[in-house]
Amino acid sequence: MIKPREHQVDFANFHRGHSFLGSLMYHKMGSGKTLGALWEARHLLASCPPSSRFIVVCPKSALPTWRAECHKNCADLMSRMILVPYSQIDKAIERIKTADVRMLIEDESHYTKSMETDRIKDYTKLIAALNYSKGGFKNGRILKLTGTPMPNHAGELYSSWSVCAALSLDQAVFNLENTENYEKWKRTFTTQETVAWGGKKLPNGRTTKSGVANKIKGINSVDQLLALMSPITH
Repeated sequence: MIKPREHQVDFANFHRGHSFLGSLMYHKMGSGKTLGALWEARHLLASCPPSSRFIVVCPKSALPTWRAECHKNCADLMSRMILVPYSQIDKAIERIKTADVRMLIEDESHYTKSMETDRIKDYTKLIAALNYSKGGFKNGRILKLTGTPMPNHAGELYSSWSVCAALSLDQAVFNLENTENYEKWKRTFTTQETVAWGGKKLPNGRTTKSGVANKIKGINSVDQLLALMSPITH
């Protein structure tokens, strides 16, 4: 039997020790995020009815890894795990309504970092649907796993904060749909620069259209950002 490593034990204590809806497990590749998440699912489901389930949303390429890891080290959870690739989030919503779901694990959670995409809209519907699962997501928790929570700028942390720092699914959905709050988050925690584009002469003598745009990048107000993210990030 594999024994948890020190950082996995530390994460378990961190995740179980706060009352927010979820946690962001920001660990490097190869640190055992998958197994750590499975152990947390086992811990939570131990106090739930035998019919309860947990959902793993992940890239399609990661499905075999989750099946293999669960079969090898947590075989007792195989029948309780529902695997959903990001490309089929919309199709999973009806399935949730007929299952007693108590945990949502989101692998490679930076897949839902962009608030302007259709994927985040489907993801928001998925969060909302958990309220209507058979068990009503009673005492449910959400885990977000990633090694790159913010590839480009601090605005990409908004979706993780929206869900993990919420105290309920309804609040998480409200945060995700609150475009005004998201714009305020970007203004507060990113830097912006004006970038000129176009205006180049082509071989045929014509000139491309030109204009200016605001480019979002980096991090701003670091102390304030840490105050918001630290309580939910390990």
